[in-house]
Amino acid sequence: MIPNWKNLYGVLLVALMGAPGLEALEQISWTGEVTAGFTTTFTCSSSCFPNCIYTWSFMGRTANGSAISWTPDGRDNTVELQCNVLNPETGVSRSITSIVEIKNRVSVQISPPNTVPSLNQSLDLVCHDASSPSSQGNQVVWYKDGQKVTLRDNMQLLQNTLLHFDSLLPSDAGFYQCEAYVPTVHQTKVFSLGFLLSFDPWNVSISGPDAVFPGRLSKFTCLTSCTLNVDCTVKWQFRGGFPIGTYFSVHENELKWTPSIPGTFQNFTCVAENAAVGRSAEATKMVEVKGVLASGAVEVQPSINPAVVGSTVTLSLSPSATLNSGSWAVGESLILTWLGDQQAVFPSHTGRASVNVLTGALTLTSVKVADSGVYVVQSTNPQLKANVSITVLEPVSNVTLRTTQTNLLEFNSSAVITCSVSSGSSVSFLWLNDSSEVTARDRVQLTNGNSTLTIVNITRYDQGPFRCHVFNPVSNGTSDSVNFTISYGPDNMAITVNGQNTTSFTIGSNLTMLCSAQSNPPAQLQWAYRGELVNTTGPLLKLFSVSEHQSGPYSCLAFNNRTDLNNTITTHIMIASKL
Repeated sequence: MIPNWKNLYGVLLVALMGAPGLEALEQISWTGEVTAGFTTTFTCSSSCFPNCIYTWSFMGRTANGSAISWTPDGRDNTVELQCNVLNPETGVSRSITSIVEIKNRVSVQISPPNTVPSLNQSLDLVCHDASSPSSQGNQVVWYKDGQKVTLRDNMQLLQNTLLHFDSLLPSDAGFYQCEAYVPTVHQTKVFSLGFLLSFDPWNVSISGPDAVFPGRLSKFTCLTSCTLNVDCTVKWQFRGGFPIGTYFSVHENELKWTPSIPGTFQNFTCVAENAAVGRSAEATKMVEVKGVLASGAVEVQPSINPAVVGSTVTLSLSPSATLNSGSWAVGESLILTWLGDQQAVFPSHTGRASVNVLTGALTLTSVKVADSGVYVVQSTNPQLKANVSITVLEPVSNVTLRTTQTNLLEFNSSAVITCSVSSGSSVSFLWLNDSSEVTARDRVQLTNGNSTLTIVNITRYDQGPFRCHVFNPVSNGTSDSVNFTISYGPDNMAITVNGQNTTSFTIGSNLTMLCSAQSNPPAQLQWAYRGELVNTTGPLLKLFSVSEHQSGPYSCLAFNNRTDLNNTITTHIMIASKL
């Protein structure tokens, strides 16, 4: 009996490359179960702005767009979907991977269900479609151990879906599958779940290649036929050491592995166990890794990248490998070579470079900006070549602002602020007006790599405070603030009488007129009546117990001695016996 594997839905393995421009909200979603023979639409979404570019990678294929539709054929019980999300404006990308379980409604079953396979006895295998159990006209193709079944004298095909054995022979043992059309709109072919026909009630075997190659994905499946009505659990064991490679996954009875080191051997052990009855059985498969090390099978992983000036950086191989000899270089310049436990460091890196003669890991101490570059490791035993790009940066220090003048006239002046640092390499500049980011627009210019901010035709709203934030991938710093004193006005004048906008009053009223103007520095105010200056300056003009002859136009004159501008506002007051 095939074990009843537990379900696994949407296990997400998120690989995020932290950088601005994308939020960590990428996801792969779909609706319902993913079933062999039925089309499922998978959607990749992200919160990045503007619209992102999506690229899918699965089963050796690529596709573009935020959604893909796929119809599994039953050959796999899981699929690994990878979606890469690229922000075209920032160039930042992230990838997300989802391991999706594929349900299969088509299976090979014994008929009748309680039959125990026995030599020299008859047996029926049925290609059963759970989505359409009554379907008898479905033409199927039978497979044994991955090959189409050739009917022998003791075998017959009945009712299209039934493989009948008149008398079972030892040679009939094997792994049986059927290929059938599922009742969908497009009549899709599906390979069924398999049945291991065995005359040993606790037979366990491992299917898969005996020899594999670096950089090439191989699949191994643990096959077991436990006693009827006994639910087996399957576990994988690696008694000779954990598999080394660029990819490894285990999902229930299926194992996938991409080896990386040639000339090695790997033991896989599959243990089928039923704790309730205290029985177990196992099978072991020895796999040889042949060929030469595949290009890209080994990567160089830096302990830190980018690195800060003065720090220590170690470049290690992943997966780890035993290198009997080799060399490290940066660009075209050799750093060191080694053979066995002996190493020779070239003068350019004397006292700063060393290699682990067992693993080939390179350690650099007291790194400098000049140490940035592409580091290459090569070995002939085993044969490999790998590289990595390293960046060494100076941290940011002492961010300062410089401006030519801070007292400016509105609409007649330009403000220029320059931001600089005492140290720091590969720096970026961000300008802030109070807490808001300053970006280039009509009157705002960012030049010299954004280190210089220029505001032309400055207005009263450009007074600041302005600050400069400087950063690189290893550090950041912010300057003190700069404020501008901007002279403007007078404008936006207004006159109110007794705190109101009313201009009609009765004889005998007391009037208090208030004149206001927007101006920096504050404007000088002078009052006039019927075009003649009155002996009153300042914002207030007071009239007591007014009479009818005091009706007429009252004006407020404003003058700014810094902008050399003046302005006037007039209101007409009417005084009468009755209103």
